[in-house]
Amino acid sequence: MTYHPNAELVARAWLAQVTGITASMVSTTLPADKTSWTSDGFITVQCVGGQPSIDYALRGSAIQVDCWANSGTSSRPPWGKAVQLAEQITTGIYARQGQQAVLTMPVTGYYQVFVREVIPTQEFRRVPGDDASYARYTADLIVKWTELVT
Repeated sequence: MTYHPNAELVARAWLAQVTGITASMVSTTLPADKTSWTSDGFITVQCVGGQPSIDYALRGSAIQVDCWANSGTSSRPPWGKAVQLAEQITTGIYARQGQQAVLTMPVTGYYQVFVREVIPTQEFRRVPGDDASYARYTADLIVKWTELVT
């Protein structure tokens, strides 16, 4: 049986093809072991809404993207590392303007998707005050995609 992807899987697959970001750096939740993402940082995604087309099978998923960094043993949040992840995503969006992509989902057994475009809805912004001293930048993106059912 082949499964239908959801917006969060699509966002994970799209982010994993941005230069400097790998599939192991993106999920819906932070890894429990913070040492596994101390060197590269981590990106979480969450579907926060969107607008599917009523005329044809095109989704316009609103995705919250959070870029995280931790400094290991220090209590100082590594803001520079977190904002660089955010800037890689922003650069990836502009580098792919006008380029549509067929993506394979980050987990097996799902249909592929066709991503028409990714649109930033705002600048990434700093989220201060994390009790664990993590650095976090957040923004929302609109991902326009459709499933490729064969």
